[in-house]
Amino acid sequence: MEATPGGRREGDIKVMRKRLGLMIGLAALAGSAALVAMLLGHVAHNDIGLTRQAIRHSALIASAVIAVLLVA
Repeated sequence: MEATPGGRREGDIKVMRKRLGLMIGLAALAGSAALVAMLLGHVAHNDIGLTRQAIRHSALIASAVIAVLLVA
């Protein structure tokens, strides 16, 4: 492999680009999930009539289930 003028190899640059793409994708996914969560909370509170406390308890349970699935 040839070294670039900065002293890095082409393989290193490809790995960094892949990691950067992964980080950007995860950031976009997290932002989208936050927007969807806010929208669902708004609909549940204003249209369905659930209390904020009921929404909070459901969100806590759902986040615990998601965390367990991600760790397992």
